[in-house]
Amino acid sequence: MSKSLLLIGLLSFICCQAIADVIQGRTDPWPPYVINEHEGLTIELLNAAFNVKGDQLEVVLAPWNRVYRDVLNANADALITAWLTDERKKLFHHSEAYYSNRLVFIKRAGDKFQYKDLKSLDGKLVGVISGYAYNEAFNKATNFHKPNVSNLITNLNALVAKRIDLTLDDHAVALYTIMNNSFDSGMIEFVEKPLSTNGVYVLVSFKNPKHKRIIDNFNYGLKQIKQSGLYDKVLKKYGL
Repeated sequence: MSKSLLLIGLLSFICCQAIADVIQGRTDPWPPYVINEHEGLTIELLNAAFNVKGDQLEVVLAPWNRVYRDVLNANADALITAWLTDERKKLFHHSEAYYSNRLVFIKRAGDKFQYKDLKSLDGKLVGVISGYAYNEAFNKATNFHKPNVSNLITNLNALVAKRIDLTLDDHAVALYTIMNNSFDSGMIEFVEKPLSTNGVYVLVSFKNPKHKRIIDNFNYGLKQIKQSGLYDKVLKKYGL
C-alpha cells in the first residue's frame, strides 16, 4: 500500500473520531426501559441508534427532577426517557418517538372503579410522581387530588395501605415493578382504559450547542436499526 493511501486512511480515521461524540444521557430508573445504566429496553435501543454514527451513550441515573434540571441547563446532554408536552417543545429539541407506552391506572383488587374520563376521578386521591408529565388535561385537572412522591414503589405501597385510591404509570413499568418488588399481585389490578398513550422521546435542551447534531444523529440511527431488524429484536427480548 502506498504512503498516500496510508495517509488518507489515517486522516479518515482521525476525522471519524473527531466527529464521534460521547452523549451524556440522563434519566431515573424506569424498568424495564431503564433497569440500570447498562440494561433495559431504552438503554439497548439508544446505544444501538447512537452507535450508527459512532457516538457513545453514557447514562447516569438520578431522581427525575434533578436530571430534568441538569439537561435543561445543558449540564448534561439528553433526557432519554421523556414524554413530550407543549412546554417541553419550547425548551427542548426532541427526537422522533422511539417507543410508545400506555399510561394506565392501578387500583386495589376488588375496587369496581373504571376510568371513563377525568370526571370519573372526582374526589379521588391519585398518587403521582413528582415532575412526570402525564398529559396536559390531567395535570391541570382540579376535581381530584394528586399527592406526589418520588417513585412508583412508594405509590404502590400507599395504594395497598389505602392511603390513596389510585396511582398510574406505564403498564410495562408497573408490571415489572410489581413482579420484582415482592408485591402481592392479587392485591392490585390494572384499570382497562388508559389515561393516554404516550410516545417516548430523547430531549436535548436548546441551550446545548450540540442539540441539532445529537438529535439528527439519533433519528438517523433509529431509522437504520428499524430497517435492519435490530429494533424488533430488542423489543422481543423484553417481551414487547
